[in-house]
Amino acid sequence: MAYVHQSRELISRSLYIKCLAVVMIVIILLWAFSMPIYHVLTKMLHSVTYTDQYRGQYHSKGSPVHHIHVSLCDKDSEMSIMWSCLSQPKESLVQYDSSYDYWHHNDKTLAKKSVGKCVNFKEYSPKGLKTVCKAILSELMPGHSYSYNIHLKFDNGHSVDTSIYKFTTLSHSQNFKPNLLVYGDLGTMSKSIHSLIKESKAMFGIKYSAILHIGDIAYDMYAGGGTIGDEFMRMIQPIASRIPYMTVPGDHERFQNFAQYRYRFSFPEAPWPMPLSKLWYGFSIGQAYILAISSEVFFSSRDQVEPMLNWLYDKLEEVTGKYPWLIVASHRPLYCTMLDPDDCNSKYSRVRQHLDQVFNKYNVDLVISGHAHSYVRSWPTFQGKAVQNDYRNAKAPVYIVTGMTGAPYMTDWVGDLSRYPWAAVNIANNNRESYSRLTIANHTHIKWRAVYADNQEILDTFWLVKDRVSPYLYTSTFQLENSTNIDEVFITRISTHANVNILYLCVAILLTGVIIILFIKKRKMYQC
Repeated sequence: MAYVHQSRELISRSLYIKCLAVVMIVIILLWAFSMPIYHVLTKMLHSVTYTDQYRGQYHSKGSPVHHIHVSLCDKDSEMSIMWSCLSQPKESLVQYDSSYDYWHHNDKTLAKKSVGKCVNFKEYSPKGLKTVCKAILSELMPGHSYSYNIHLKFDNGHSVDTSIYKFTTLSHSQNFKPNLLVYGDLGTMSKSIHSLIKESKAMFGIKYSAILHIGDIAYDMYAGGGTIGDEFMRMIQPIASRIPYMTVPGDHERFQNFAQYRYRFSFPEAPWPMPLSKLWYGFSIGQAYILAISSEVFFSSRDQVEPMLNWLYDKLEEVTGKYPWLIVASHRPLYCTMLDPDDCNSKYSRVRQHLDQVFNKYNVDLVISGHAHSYVRSWPTFQGKAVQNDYRNAKAPVYIVTGMTGAPYMTDWVGDLSRYPWAAVNIANNNRESYSRLTIANHTHIKWRAVYADNQEILDTFWLVKDRVSPYLYTSTFQLENSTNIDEVFITRISTHANVNILYLCVAILLTGVIIILFIKKRKMYQC
């Protein structure tokens, strides 16, 4: 009996040891592959639900007009309207007006008209919509709301009028405090689209004057014979048909010689379709001037480095001293904390070698980027070093990376903050997407907020402040919101959340504890 008892005990012990080993292996595998599994399941879920959830919601079934979006033009009194359709129309018009009758009685006899220009897109979109069109609305008043619709007539005599859409021009008022919705690396698999639509409709209490998409659009617009680009443009139409949708090209736009980007979008200072030699532009908004550049010239369009840099030098010379705030939008960042090898963390960064000195020389205030799928905020930084640890009267540019809006890849792993003395905030969260809000409050204050897309919880916030009597064109007074102490706004409020790795560690400890308890109880039972 003793021999049998010992044999059972040995078998039981061996069994539990094997069970413990299996459990630990499973936990390690879950920890190692948790994010790939999560993203694969997310993609599968989106691919199943996408058509029903989005397609019918964003445009009328059977409508020949799609992808309606607006963007700023060379003149403040103009606005660009773009759309796509399956075939070339015989006649295309945009009808627009701000009159009461047009808004409320659909009386188009009072509407102004702008003739659209359409180009064939079949070569670059063999399986998608074949025609892209653009019209420029002129004689617009600043700070006014306009209604518009698109009228098409085809060779077979069929004509169509779209629903009425609405946009608001930028104000020239000294009290104009524009808000910009800012994000990079947004694709069709993003979970953020619904939140961005709600955000753009002021459902969270903020009215936006422009959208700034910092490159990597749709992932990828050329894919599926152009159908992925079509899907993305349909998804953003509720946003882009009402608010100027301004972008910069990213590395995922380089395919087909940037054709998808050059045809689907239109921006100031460039003809349309945009040539490769003019994928950069600038525009003023409130008391800031924003320079939207193409960081891809340093990689896939090397022959365009000199033209873009010459434009950048000339533009900075032109606007410095005229605007209190200078902001640059560039897809690839000068600085990042991602662990994967990339230009932004290289000692010999092409982007940094070309732009670091330029931005510092011309007193650029803020540089916003994507590309790295994380969130990073720097201290005022020059040549890889923080020149100060606050944001009052910054002596160098502040660099922001906001690339967690829903790329189809994992969020980039980031290094420990202590490895980057120039970095103030360094966040990567595979479970939650985020975007940012930029408020140009006046000539001395800019507010930045990064929020999680699922519940708009503040991820990070800070103020850029200049203490000076403004020598610039615009003046206004401003009180910091909800703060009696100016130094309070420099305290970073960062939400902390349990990482999925910590969750798995807790599960591992719990399961190990349960197995040990069961083993002890079983052993006591045999001893009895």
